[in-house]
Amino acid sequence: MTSVLPYFFIMGLCFFFANNIQWLLPESYYLDSSTQRHQSINGIRSILALSVFMHHAVITYYFYQHGRWESPPSNFYTLLGQVPVGIFFSITGFLFWEKAIHSAGRVSYKKLMISRVKRIAPAYMLAATIILGIVAWESKLTVAVSNGELIEKTLGFLFGIGFFSIQTVNNIHTAVFGSSVFWSLKYEWKFYIALPLIAIFLRNIILKRIGFMLLICYFLYKISFYYSSMPMIFSFLPGMISAHLYNNSVSRKILTENRLLPFVGMGSLIFIFTFSSTMYNYVSLFFMCIFFISLVHIQQESKVYKLLQTRPAKLLGSISYSTYIIHCIVLYLSFYMMNIIYPIKQFNEGQFWMFITFIALFLVVVSALSYRYVEYPFLNVKNKPDIQHS
Repeated sequence: MTSVLPYFFIMGLCFFFANNIQWLLPESYYLDSSTQRHQSINGIRSILALSVFMHHAVITYYFYQHGRWESPPSNFYTLLGQVPVGIFFSITGFLFWEKAIHSAGRVSYKKLMISRVKRIAPAYMLAATIILGIVAWESKLTVAVSNGELIEKTLGFLFGIGFFSIQTVNNIHTAVFGSSVFWSLKYEWKFYIALPLIAIFLRNIILKRIGFMLLICYFLYKISFYYSSMPMIFSFLPGMISAHLYNNSVSRKILTENRLLPFVGMGSLIFIFTFSSTMYNYVSLFFMCIFFISLVHIQQESKVYKLLQTRPAKLLGSISYSTYIIHCIVLYLSFYMMNIIYPIKQFNEGQFWMFITFIALFLVVVSALSYRYVEYPFLNVKNKPDIQHS
């Protein structure tokens, strides 16, 4: 699975399909986001979530071929999962660090945690409940561990909202069933917990300088002694740096008026896909910074900006969290049922991509329903732009 053409075909088909499902998700559920200051961010979420879906689709195919849950042999489809997650982290860093800048470093820990739980928990708990149901089915309702361990891991898996790294429940690995995307939530929670503390450095010019120097020292220390293992928390830096540049009138004017910046940003993304084998190293982080800066400062008259403001982009962007959190479950169940009808091992490449196309369209429907009936009731609609999940 090395061809990139199916990726663009399925992506385009999903956008076309999303443009024609108003009966499923009326515009009133997602066009509120048109008031968002950074409209390009919500639009790009539509591409990111579906990209991660196709990354895991290829992984699932090879799992049926070789019995191993691991990165696909294709560098493109490996990065198709890692790069979107890196951008998701950058989006979180940008949106929340910008709020911290606007509040002069005074972030309410209580309000932040309540808003995050309301935003993340509903769809997560739906996905976790389905996965636990699959675990019960696979174990034939027999207990393979002590009752105490079973209760502890079940409750931690269900109510931990991704903060705890629970790989097995009742001695059954849950990654194949759909929990393989939960790992990123742990780093999101770490960022939210740290945010009120690091935001203190924004309160005055002296603290800003101290915070900047501490960051530089820590960054240089990690590069000098632990270069081969970049801390995942650094993935939020492109967004935080972009927030500083955007909220400085001089740098924002220079960047938004630079007509070459979109090409430089796109070139940086192409560089990662062409010359890097992972998103989680310092070279990729550097080019991600360039890309994200260009995304935030994209000119409104550009074609990319207009694409990200289309109705299907807004719809798919709004349901992107549901798409992200449940797509592996949809893949598992779809492959499981198809394998009963026709062995996945016998699929050729054309059959595989045809199958994935139908799953992608079905995923859009399921994600729209999840957003409308599971996520949306918990959203503060008047402030929806402030609580969009990254």
